[in-house]
Amino acid sequence: MYRISIDGQDIFDRTDLHDYLAYALDFPEYYGRNLDALHDLLMAHQDRLEIQIVHFDELHDHLGHYADRFLKLLLDVAEKNAFVTVLR
Repeated sequence: MYRISIDGQDIFDRTDLHDYLAYALDFPEYYGRNLDALHDLLMAHQDRLEIQIVHFDELHDHLGHYADRFLKLLLDVAEKNAFVTVLR
């Protein structure tokens, strides 16, 4: 199993978020660094993955409604892909 932690205190914009995800999850070069591309890669993920989000309020302060869309995406993926779990 693989676990990553997304700390809202360390993410200041969308670029930070997608750069961190690309690095932490070893995404391929073609990762589009947007929510659609993230959805596609997470839905195809076939190894156990836990994604922990800490300091979501700060993430929301930094990203606004994009943070809400990001969280909804993660929860939707976790509901549909048994390999992915989201912890808050």
